[in-house]
Amino acid sequence: MLEYRRYAGWVWKSDTSSDESVGHFFAFTLAAQLAPTAAERRAAAETVAQMVDYLLDNGFELKDWTGYSTTWGRWSPRLVNHWRPFSDERGLQSLQMLSFLRAAHNVSTELPATPARAARRKRWAAAWADLTNATNAFDENMLNAKIASPVDDNYSDDELMFLPYYTYLTSEPSDDHTRRAAALASLERSWSSCSDGRGGRSDLWAVIYMAVTGTREADDLASLLWTLRNWPTSLIDWPTSNAQRLDTHYKNDGANLPLLKGAVLAGAKHPRTTRVLPTNERTQFLWNADPFDATGLPEVLASMLMRAAFPEAIGDHELTHVCYTTALLMLQLYLRFY
Repeated sequence: MLEYRRYAGWVWKSDTSSDESVGHFFAFTLAAQLAPTAAERRAAAETVAQMVDYLLDNGFELKDWTGYSTTWGRWSPRLVNHWRPFSDERGLQSLQMLSFLRAAHNVSTELPATPARAARRKRWAAAWADLTNATNAFDENMLNAKIASPVDDNYSDDELMFLPYYTYLTSEPSDDHTRRAAALASLERSWSSCSDGRGGRSDLWAVIYMAVTGTREADDLASLLWTLRNWPTSLIDWPTSNAQRLDTHYKNDGANLPLLKGAVLAGAKHPRTTRVLPTNERTQFLWNADPFDATGLPEVLASMLMRAAFPEAIGDHELTHVCYTTALLMLQLYLRFY
């Protein structure tokens, strides 16, 4: 966080990440699609359009107030396809940028039908054509969004994939089979990795997958229900450690990560369980953390409510009853204590 001296009293958040970008596109696209009033939908749609315009103005890169690109806000073909440090992110970044463009094009129908809107839509269509041509091939890149072999298992990548999958596939017309095919193939490949136990029985990823594919596998639904039924209703951040339990086993896969801050100096490690423990028996650190972590890190209380309510917000009517009671209870507790 830096204070920019030209605007005394303002605090500017620097180096906005791709996590924040996909989250903002996800949220504002949903608002543009579902907000109850035309004014709200129009405001959300204009925000999405402005974010895409800004990226295009800067060569598919997110420029900070410094004038330089942020560390992860880089979606230009030059970096995505040709910069070695970004090779592991190639599929992710391609999926994200294409989802941003599709979202802007889709929600722009909420904006006034003016020549300016037509010019913006034409520009976005040209950007899409450029990114998906034979040279840049972003639509082919995203097929490998989840790098499974050689293994590059980063739980942040799951969030960076599934939110754009939802944004992309709910913004793409259902009869546009060509454009949907690549995204659906990518989603199926990523889901096969995340649904085999490695994904941590995530209710949010399960609901996104079900909502955009229409599938209702019994095992996936049972896992989703198991997670929500075991979700703690307390908003107190109780210290939790499962590092010395006798009723579970621990992994020896070389994936233990150093603890943060002072523990790094001591060389401490995170033990990891071989199975995902119920959420009321462990610490859950946001969406992009390792659910097999036996010690965990402190949770942000407000995000606990959002995490439980997220699936209820984006699932279709057949799924919402699964999450409604839990989300409502969490909301009541949140309002009571805050």
